[in-house]
Amino acid sequence: MDKIEILKADDFDTRLKSSLEDRFLPDYFLYLGCSGVDNWLSLYRSSEFTIAARLTSLLKGNIEKISRHFSGELDVVSIGVGGGEKEKSLLEELTRCCQPRYFAVDASSEMVDVALEAVSKMKIESTGIVALLEDLYLIHDYWNSNVLVCLLGNTLCNYEPDEVFRTVHLELEENDYFMFDCSLLPFSEVDGTPDIQSVIDSYRTGLNVTFNLNPLLCRGLCEDDCEFHLDVVRVEDKGGTAYRTAKWIEILKGSKVECGCDSIELPAGSIINMGFTYKFTPEQVARHLEVSGFEALEIFFSPEKTEMMVLARKVMEKET
Repeated sequence: MDKIEILKADDFDTRLKSSLEDRFLPDYFLYLGCSGVDNWLSLYRSSEFTIAARLTSLLKGNIEKISRHFSGELDVVSIGVGGGEKEKSLLEELTRCCQPRYFAVDASSEMVDVALEAVSKMKIESTGIVALLEDLYLIHDYWNSNVLVCLLGNTLCNYEPDEVFRTVHLELEENDYFMFDCSLLPFSEVDGTPDIQSVIDSYRTGLNVTFNLNPLLCRGLCEDDCEFHLDVVRVEDKGGTAYRTAKWIEILKGSKVECGCDSIELPAGSIINMGFTYKFTPEQVARHLEVSGFEALEIFFSPEKTEMMVLARKVMEKET
């Protein structure tokens, strides 16, 4: 199994300091290092945070229907692989109908190792790539068409929708495939309005708070000297009115954070903004697919209609 480092480990300390100077902590830092991997796997397997597990169940429950769309050689490129359980299940089914090659992509080199280990006993060609979604134009050099690009485990919802659909669309050939899942916006059973509080509660569990704080805690910030905040805000985009989380860390006491051989001082009162997670409705997802040049081949929902999975294809451009 080969591993390609588009994103170099030596760059992370510089990236971290630069981001913190701008009072921003990109979410990919949450997954870096052994502690990031351990914290994510603990969260993924926890009964406190069930989103990832429910999305995995949705995939496994519909995996046979998904595989019917493929034959011959197929390159499976999964971005944000996490522990690789979803991809292993998908590849096991695909080997029944085609000859897949696997590209496990993640910003965390350690997470890539975990994902590759998950399929190490399978007789398929597997390659790890340490990279971000925005590196997809570079990752493209390693795959062949026919390709299935995957964003599983709610990964798609951690990006601006216009950005993520455009990025994937640009790198696919006509009739190449795109598969993703979403944890959907919940609605109140009482009055049918968006259930914002349930979203906040799902992301404010103890393990999730630790997961979000860990990149700074393991670099010198004391837990008592900071506070994690989370809210849900309303935004407008091409899909209509949408909701997404807003996360930030408040520095309560002046602190120093180590960035490799360098460090940065964070004064009391500093606000470190973080990434977000969109909560779409099915109609919003369908609208983004349409305007981005994708055709939905399969759409699956969990029994509770709280999760959604889409297998789509880049549509052929109409002749003018």
